[in-house]
Amino acid sequence: MQTEFTLKFDAEYKKLNDKQREAVDTIYGPVLVVAGPGTGKTQILALRIANLLKSDAQISPQNILCLTYTEEGKKNMRDRLFKLIGAETAQYISVHTYHSFCNEVIQQNLSLFDKETLDAASELEKIQYIKSILLKLDNKNILYNAKNPNANANYLLRMFSKMKQENWTAEFLLEKTNQQIHFLENDESSLSTRGVTKGQLKQAVVKEIESYKKSSDAIKLFDAYKQLMLENHRYDFDDMINWVIDMFQHNPDILASYYEKYQYLLVDEFQDTNGSQMKIIDLLTEYDVSPNVFVVGDDDQSIFRFQGASVENMKDFQHKYLPHGLIEICLKINYRSTQGILDHAKNLIEKAGERLVNHNPALDKNLISYHTSTNHEDFQPRILSFHNPRYEKIYIAKRIQTLINQGVKPKEIAVLFYDNKSCIDMGSYLHLLNIPYYTKKNYNLFDDILAKQLLQILKYIACERTNAYSGDSLLFEILHYHFFQIPAIEIAKAAILSNDKSNENRKVKYSFRRYLQENISIQHPTLFIENGRDAFQYAVTTLEQLINESHNLSLIQLMDTIIQKCHIIQHILNSTNKFEELETLTIFFDFIKEEAHRNPTMDVNELTNLLDIMQENDIELPRFKLYGNEEAVRLFTVHASKGREFEYVFVASAVKLQWEGRKTPANMIKIPENVFETAKSNKDNDELRRMMYVALTRAKKELLVSYYNIDLQEKEMEKSLFLYEIFGENFEPEKPIISNQMLFEFETLIPQVDEKIKMEVIEKSFIEKQLQHFELNVTALNHYLACPLHFYFNNIVRIPSGLHENMSFGSAIHKALEKLFATMKLNEQVFPPLEEFQQYFLNFMRRNSEKFSPSGFERKVNYGLDILKNIYETNIDTWHKVVNIEFNAKASLDGIPLKGFIDKVEYYENEITLVDYKTGDYKSDYTKKKLLSMEDDKEDIGGDYWRQAMFYKILLDNDKNNKYKATCAKYEFLEPDKKSKTLPKPHIFHFPKEHIDQVKTQIKDTWQKIQQHEFYEGCGKEKCEWCNFAKSIRK
Repeated sequence: MQTEFTLKFDAEYKKLNDKQREAVDTIYGPVLVVAGPGTGKTQILALRIANLLKSDAQISPQNILCLTYTEEGKKNMRDRLFKLIGAETAQYISVHTYHSFCNEVIQQNLSLFDKETLDAASELEKIQYIKSILLKLDNKNILYNAKNPNANANYLLRMFSKMKQENWTAEFLLEKTNQQIHFLENDESSLSTRGVTKGQLKQAVVKEIESYKKSSDAIKLFDAYKQLMLENHRYDFDDMINWVIDMFQHNPDILASYYEKYQYLLVDEFQDTNGSQMKIIDLLTEYDVSPNVFVVGDDDQSIFRFQGASVENMKDFQHKYLPHGLIEICLKINYRSTQGILDHAKNLIEKAGERLVNHNPALDKNLISYHTSTNHEDFQPRILSFHNPRYEKIYIAKRIQTLINQGVKPKEIAVLFYDNKSCIDMGSYLHLLNIPYYTKKNYNLFDDILAKQLLQILKYIACERTNAYSGDSLLFEILHYHFFQIPAIEIAKAAILSNDKSNENRKVKYSFRRYLQENISIQHPTLFIENGRDAFQYAVTTLEQLINESHNLSLIQLMDTIIQKCHIIQHILNSTNKFEELETLTIFFDFIKEEAHRNPTMDVNELTNLLDIMQENDIELPRFKLYGNEEAVRLFTVHASKGREFEYVFVASAVKLQWEGRKTPANMIKIPENVFETAKSNKDNDELRRMMYVALTRAKKELLVSYYNIDLQEKEMEKSLFLYEIFGENFEPEKPIISNQMLFEFETLIPQVDEKIKMEVIEKSFIEKQLQHFELNVTALNHYLACPLHFYFNNIVRIPSGLHENMSFGSAIHKALEKLFATMKLNEQVFPPLEEFQQYFLNFMRRNSEKFSPSGFERKVNYGLDILKNIYETNIDTWHKVVNIEFNAKASLDGIPLKGFIDKVEYYENEITLVDYKTGDYKSDYTKKKLLSMEDDKEDIGGDYWRQAMFYKILLDNDKNNKYKATCAKYEFLEPDKKSKTLPKPHIFHFPKEHIDQVKTQIKDTWQKIQQHEFYEGCGKEKCEWCNFAKSIRK
């Protein structure tokens, strides 16, 4: 050994405490080091490697393999080794992540893998394979969805990823899932013990069983997915580990060669390993009952279960090697934090249900602060309470400013949040004080405004290529994009004139695109920009050229042409966010290039179809942006802070909604409890508790934990339960005063919660002409009450809208029912047979087949035929035959012209029942909200379906031609219950006087506002589709 190396090692070795030295000195056999936060685990790994090389065992560096959890961990270990033992020796030590190790094994044994022609699959390609699987399902599979065949695409992707991470075969997981279902169905505790359901399965158990059955059907598709990946010469990173596992299991000689090569195995962050990674470790050590395997981890810091990590690995390691000389070492001396911080963190983590100490009472994990015991420094954590999150961020920003002014380095300060968005928000407060900050923004490319606009242009081109003049709604939006520089008022007027032209001759199919083609060159110049007509004309001409040229251009060429002809680069260079937008453009174009490289024959239609599936199913195109540099204040999520430490730490927004109160994402995959023993813990929120523990233990010197009492909408917030566990049941928080001067300093960041967007006012005479023959129907009334801009866009401007598949499908069902009753009336009140009823539906679908994708058309036809069969067989013997179909009515209420269109009216002597057909899920929250009366509606306007019923009653009561009394409205939901497959019972509305009076008032107030042109300002609601649409077209 070189003298320099020996001196460095000896110097570092002397700094170790007794337990650390024991870990470094133990060379042979299995070793489990439980290393709490700040106990120097990375240092002992490096020193142990150095000690192996220094020992009398004459160990070669080539015989050592060190596995780390992340690339950052790999880099840190290499850096330590280079400094400790020198580059000449360190370069021969294998330091790998699990993926890089498996990649090396594959490269060294290419002939056995036959993977030379495989490329990594993109998210888009995975969706292609999932889509093809879903389209082949029959209606017996729970994942089958006739209306949206791709509805479970995200669910399948997550299920398959989980199975690969855990190295589960379909056969294994299916067996475990079926066992869990059998257990739930036969366990006495699953049965209700009271009421009318006594002896039956509890509803919660029924739902759990349904989730497992869905998982079961998904698991059965796993092998088909893997086969599709292979057939298309694709793989993902999880596959690499499983390939190596499979190769080791089927080639014992090769496994033996790696066992002989790597005589010493060291594993960092052992608690974060998932099932497939653990299998690699097991295989590399399986030839020896007492192998030289050294693992370091802390079960209390296992926070990556969502990536497949499991606390269970540490417990299994104990059980496996205890009979074979396992040495367990617990590092207790913490070199990072004060004792006050450690004690408060201990209060929290002791509430966790699943810990190693529960299985080994002799294991003492009570951390002792080195700083407090040697320097008697002990800064107690503080708990702070604020009025709202804005006050909280102001205080934190000002406190950070004070610390920096006192000489604290910015990089020694961190603010930790649960979510990424809060980090970005906090950055704006620091920016106002000119405090540099560093954070990483994870975002979905689909959420970026420029990326959305480019995608909409591609969708418009694809739409017009497939079916000319069908993309009018996209065209209306695209013309508003800033790079075309057309005033919104001119586009609105053009849309109105286009609709007027269409109304002149209803027999001829007309469109916004056709109107612009025919009229743009003779349109009067705009008053708002010089040569405004030229801007409008250029935009229309450019889009027409793009549609025509797209047939002869590759995807990359088409994208390049869009960027050039739409002057997007020039627009970006004049933007205040030019650097971010240039980065977005580069990322988006690179994405197109990558997909075109993978699939050279892919055209714009195929691309946009797959992107639609991803957006509809919340499948993201994940990207990230870095802000600042690492010398600045750190704004991190708790996950991102793992493995780091800071002098000053703020754990912010510790409210229930941000932590344990977060809703479980819809469509979560369900893994049976009998797979993970730790899943049976009766403690809730253990992973979140460990996350909070990690957050607290990042602090070296000062720890501030804070929460707020109301949100920005003045909704009361509950404190996180973890605060009580950390600070005690009766803790008294500090309540810092936020002065008016501080508020004024941050005034520009006051959220405009109720900001109402306004559209530019169109000339009064122009609008008066549009309203001259306007008659109020219930749809227009609903639009206005929801948001005046909804009325403006749909009833004044009448923005073009293409029929979506679901809308066209609903129309086909309605038309079939209309024709069924019309035929019955002509046929002496005898209904035609089922086959004829279904044929009406088929005829409409075929006439409108261009509204559907080829696969969507087939699915909708089959689903529609099933629905109609159910409707027919359920009602054929009970349908009332004295009816009027597609009933039109007009009336006047105090001089207000009203009109309506009722699906069916049933006559009973002097009384009538109004019938309206509804497609869609009658159990959905969307439907339930529409059925609410004004008294039950939180927004105090009532639901659309309720108002529709009252409106029709008012309409018929004021119709001079109507001599019948409407007694009720009946809403018939035409789609069967997903579970029972039976039709829901109709929803009946009666007409109490107070409800009629409420809607009469709404009619009169709305009519007056419309006549006064009060429809240019939005409602201001954060999630309003039309306010957000108005904002998007003005950006």
